Amino acid sequence: MVLLASLTPFAFRGAAWMRPVAYAFGIVMAGNGLLHLGGSAYSRKVMPGTYSAPLILAAAIYLLASVALS
Repeated sequence: MVLLASLTPFAFRGAAWMRPVAYAFGIVMAGNGLLHLGGSAYSRKVMPGTYSAPLILAAAIYLLASVALS
């Protein structure tokens, strides 16, 4: 969290090297959300992280869309 917070000034300035970092982080977040939902569907029971997975997935989609459109 501290590392991500320390990157905030660079993101607001629009540093070019932040774009690949944002893509990588967005893909990892999307994968995390999908794996939590998929694991619950596979095991047919609510697993840890299932309730927060839609929020994580929505944030990842928003991040990837905002980076792609800018």
